[in-house]
Amino acid sequence: HDEGAAGALAGCVLTMLLAQLAQAYMVKVSSAAFTVICLAVVVPVSALAFATPAIMGPRSEQIGLGDVVALLFVFLGIAMYRLTSSQKQTRSSSFDAPLVEK
Repeated sequence: HDEGAAGALAGCVLTMLLAQLAQAYMVKVSSAAFTVICLAVVVPVSALAFATPAIMGPRSEQIGLGDVVALLFVFLGIAMYRLTSSQKQTRSSSFDAPLVEK
């Protein structure tokens, strides 16, 4: 039996629980669509983390051009989503005022 397996399992379960709580909080303060878009960033950022020698040491991987392009597309998508949603809110807030005051 591996002595460190119980600690690794407990750490994994705790990390997954914290990730779920963070996602629920993101849905609460923003929107479900924005949360899904932000979660799309996990894969390219993970690739960057595994390519960082400070994190992985001698086992770090080489980052490819595809990883960089994917990360740029994800960030551009998030930026465009937030920009367009904030513009929609600005435009719709001007129409929320009542036409007749009581």
